Amino acid sequence: MSPTLVLAVLAVLLTLGTPALLPLLPGLRRTPAAGLLLWQGCAVGGFSAIVLLPVVAAHEFGGLFTANDTVHPWLVAAAAALSVALIARLLLAAHTVGTDLRTLRRRHQEAVDLLDPRHREGDRLRVIDSPSPVAWCLPGRRARIVMSRAALEDLSVEELHGVYLHERAHLRHRHDLVVEFFTVMDAAVPRALRHPRALAEVGLMVELLADRAAAREVGPVTMGRALAHLGAGRALGRGRGPGQARDDDPCDGDDRGRGAGSVATRAPSPSAGVALTAGGHLRATVVRVTALQEARRPHRAQAALVTTAAVVAALGPGAVAVTAAVTGA
Repeated sequence: MSPTLVLAVLAVLLTLGTPALLPLLPGLRRTPAAGLLLWQGCAVGGFSAIVLLPVVAAHEFGGLFTANDTVHPWLVAAAAALSVALIARLLLAAHTVGTDLRTLRRRHQEAVDLLDPRHREGDRLRVIDSPSPVAWCLPGRRARIVMSRAALEDLSVEELHGVYLHERAHLRHRHDLVVEFFTVMDAAVPRALRHPRALAEVGLMVELLADRAAAREVGPVTMGRALAHLGAGRALGRGRGPGQARDDDPCDGDDRGRGAGSVATRAPSPSAGVALTAGGHLRATVVRVTALQEARRPHRAQAALVTTAAVVAALGPGAVAVTAAVTGA
């Protein structure tokens, strides 16, 4: 079979098919770490297929890397230019997204510092006055964990500890970089081909990872109660204080990769730029509490299978290109 055709099929499936298909597989939420790895593998494989496709086509039809066939310089030059343009688009998207999110994150850090004048130098926690129970974090060199006063008043000590551990997991494992990676890949794709639900599902899996990290310390029941209290309070719209972010405020969580996540607010995540309604917050809470119960079972077979699929998706296009070059196809 023509390696150019194989790469073309892989490019279409991995860049257009998987972002539409994977959100329809909620079973992946049982193994969020492997699920995120599958998403990353498909993204890397899709981009590799697109970049390698012109080169392989030039090799197959233009004689590139072939000593005996007649080389068609115009085809080789066009293939090289197209591959370079695709790489440049990705690098530009990475620069734009990275610059924007770090600028906004710095502004938000300054804002929460002002909204909590009682904090001491070196404190990571910020408490803002708001009647709505929320918590989120701002990663970076000056990381912040932000909680509303309503959350401190509504939750028990154990539940507050779980909320804090959730946000700390985001910071420790740099979940913001995971979301940023997918945001960059999404920005590199033409707007008409983007899948907001794909980014939302990635945001959900990031939240599930942090939920599990917290539940390992405080237990799934306590963490589930914390999610229920915060999610229900937010969904009921108990008001917004002077420091409270809106549902679509980039200060609230990882909107477009700017934060790392909010324990109180979402699944799907506003990393896709989607504001959640009250019903959306309640559905998000149900999904995450249910997932905590699933976390009691390891699902090792599924994790191994999904991880294998991720590796195949990431390395498949490269293997096709190398095989075509070696065999002279």
